[in-house]
Amino acid sequence: MSSKAGFIYLILFVLMFTEISAQVISYSSPQRLSNRSSGIRILGETKEGILVYKAGRRTDDIDIYGSDLRLKAEVRITANCNNCFAHRFYIFYDRVVIFFLQQERNYSVLHYREYTAGLNPIGSVSVLDTIPGNKEFVYDNLRFSISENREYIYYAYPEQESRNTTSYYVHGFTRDLSYFASGRIEASKIFDYVNLHSLHVTNEGKAFLIEEAYENIRLSRSLNEFVINKFNPESPQAIKSYTFIPEKENRGRVVFNVDNFNRSFLAHSYYKDSSGNNNIKGINYLRIDSTFSIAVQTSIPFTGEIIFSLTGRDTLIRSQSLLETYNLYQVVPLYDGGFVTIGESRHDNLESYRGSATSSPSLTPGFRSVNINYFNDILVVAYDKNGNYLWHNVLIKKQISEDDRGFFSSYYLVRTPDRLRLIFNEEIFYQTNINEYIIDEKGRSNRNNIFNSGDRNIMLAPRLGRQISPNTVIIPSFRRNNFRLVKIRY
Repeated sequence: MSSKAGFIYLILFVLMFTEISAQVISYSSPQRLSNRSSGIRILGETKEGILVYKAGRRTDDIDIYGSDLRLKAEVRITANCNNCFAHRFYIFYDRVVIFFLQQERNYSVLHYREYTAGLNPIGSVSVLDTIPGNKEFVYDNLRFSISENREYIYYAYPEQESRNTTSYYVHGFTRDLSYFASGRIEASKIFDYVNLHSLHVTNEGKAFLIEEAYENIRLSRSLNEFVINKFNPESPQAIKSYTFIPEKENRGRVVFNVDNFNRSFLAHSYYKDSSGNNNIKGINYLRIDSTFSIAVQTSIPFTGEIIFSLTGRDTLIRSQSLLETYNLYQVVPLYDGGFVTIGESRHDNLESYRGSATSSPSLTPGFRSVNINYFNDILVVAYDKNGNYLWHNVLIKKQISEDDRGFFSSYYLVRTPDRLRLIFNEEIFYQTNINEYIIDEKGRSNRNNIFNSGDRNIMLAPRLGRQISPNTVIIPSFRRNNFRLVKIRY
């Protein structure tokens, strides 16, 4: 073989066995905003376009963008009732359902209205429920959830006596808003103080209501212990409950998930060191099967390899202290019953700098205090259905910002059919690279540069992104009070 032919063969070989990550990137035209976030939320996509909600002080507006990200329409949403505001949106291909809250002094009225895909009203506003409690209580405790197949919608809220939760009301609908389930669940008597944590709906129309235990009636300090209640619309009085108190103490956030493919309900959390510090040492894992039997409950210690990956290299803070900064944020159930956990290192430091704290001249220099936000490495670990360790990866990321609560930091997770993709700003400034980590089913990762934000005059806020199809994600950009959408299609 000649050297030229061998070189061509080598190129073909590399092309065949090297992952080529191609994206098509689109941008909307800038829109001027009164402040950076303005309550902006990407709702999803109908057949008429991509819907973006913008909350004002007294108004609810939704912008409709075409597939090319050109602004097609700006629609003001009204419920035709006093003290009403849009509280929850559900987006379908051919229509939109909006739930409104009308808040009075000691109660709130829940309304709903249907709209076409282009946000034209269908019929009038309908009253759904009257919820007792002051404005703050109802707003903070009303929970909604929709099934993964988008066939069932539930809402739930607690009932209290003398500030103590006594029961929960649960109501369910089909996607055409036909009322099909209603029930009342007694609050757990195992703990002195509990409240509604979250609500989850299966593709079969069943609901899981999670209670969280607290130390006192003010609900100011969580015990990180939970009660899982299963509501079956076919027998609404027969509530099944399980108290989730793992052998190892939960540390940080507990993530609950419905695994529809395996007809299971899952709970995961990091657990902490038994010595009393907050270092993470492993993961708590609970799987409840379709009969509400405990299929798996275990505490899985991190392997020595995982611990070394987190602490065995130079860091900005001491190695062991680094373990205190990780929290579990997402769990991805897999088709075979396994799962992937995703945690991130986050911490804040209040730092002072010598200099004038005001614009007024002073003979003695003062100090300016700045809250430094750190969003660093991401820990990805995979387990099988029984909790056996499969693989892990530590994705290197260093993001530092000041006084913004990490608005532009962290990542957005895109779930494509055969990959996990984590999109993030390489650094927090206006000419940063937009990067992604691509992880395959074996845990192998590849870091890919998507584009440079300075070339497009944008600054992405990844945590506000929305995946609108298996291969398309929309992420908002905020720069100098200009708002734009960025669409990445794989």
